[in-house]
Amino acid sequence: MISVHRLTRLYGDTTALDRVSFDVRPGRMTGFVGANGAGKTTTMRMMVGVLAPSSGAVLWDGTPITLEQRRRIGYMPEERGLYPKMRVHDQLVYFGRLHALSTVQARSRADELLDKLGIADHACDLLETLSLGNQQRSAASAGRCCGTSRSSSSASSPWPPCGRWPAHWPTVRRTCSPRRCPDRRS
Repeated sequence: MISVHRLTRLYGDTTALDRVSFDVRPGRMTGFVGANGAGKTTTMRMMVGVLAPSSGAVLWDGTPITLEQRRRIGYMPEERGLYPKMRVHDQLVYFGRLHALSTVQARSRADELLDKLGIADHACDLLETLSLGNQQRSAASAGRCCGTSRSSSSASSPWPPCGRWPAHWPTVRRTCSPRRCPDRRS
């Protein structure tokens, strides 16, 4: 379980986050909402280690969270940070390579994740041509493609996915085939 315990973030004399606490239980997708400026993004940045808290702690099963544990947190911000003019599969391979996967490992991981999230048919499509829901699925794949763990313990987002996407996660296919997009460089 991930516990956010009395997280506080100060910027000079301004308190951006004031003693926030909550738990994220294993195996559950957790989201939290609030008004603009409420501290959702600041909290997530502290949870994943991008930003240090002024005080408070992020705990994993009651002990301070480690870098390896932080890598197991799935986080999908509103701005997904993907390249709209790049093919979905190529993008996942790129992110996997940035996180020290070999090209073969990154391609295999991308194939697996596209299948799991039900968007394998869009592997060769440009991201910008996908619906918002499928762009979010691509972002979820990108986040998982970068991790070294094959299973994420927690998935968190301060924004709910659009539509009913979480209720329609497809059954994971047991087999997958390599994706080869026309005119894509090997």
